[in-house]
Amino acid sequence: MRSHLRALIPVAALAVGGVLLSTAPANAAASDCKANYVCVFEHTSWDGRSISQAVDSGTKWNIGSGLNDKTSSVINNTDKTVILYQDYNGGGLSTIIYPHSSRSDLYNVNIFNPDGSYHHTGTFNDRASSFKLVG
Repeated sequence: MRSHLRALIPVAALAVGGVLLSTAPANAAASDCKANYVCVFEHTSWDGRSISQAVDSGTKWNIGSGLNDKTSSVINNTDKTVILYQDYNGGGLSTIIYPHSSRSDLYNVNIFNPDGSYHHTGTFNDRASSFKLVG
């Protein structure tokens, strides 16, 4: 039994290694954001950890624990408008990132109420929890 387990260790290590090799680098550059993807970054100027996601129009995407309330810059490489939300599942206040545009920081942005009405101009830095594409 022991020799059988020892034989499986290299296979398990290879499988884990394959997953690790397919993971995006910790500090992806803005140029790494593919066409038809939304990319959110931990720090301003597209620095730090990032998440890149291809999303269908209307689908709400929760940013996840790694960058939840830690997003500081965004790239929208889609033909759709991205709405960033303060809460999971598209809830709370929001801000907009227009098609094929980006924000190197989320300071001094227009912020909207849940009903879509204008709330104020201010910071959305480290507040985003989810997003969706519309239009």
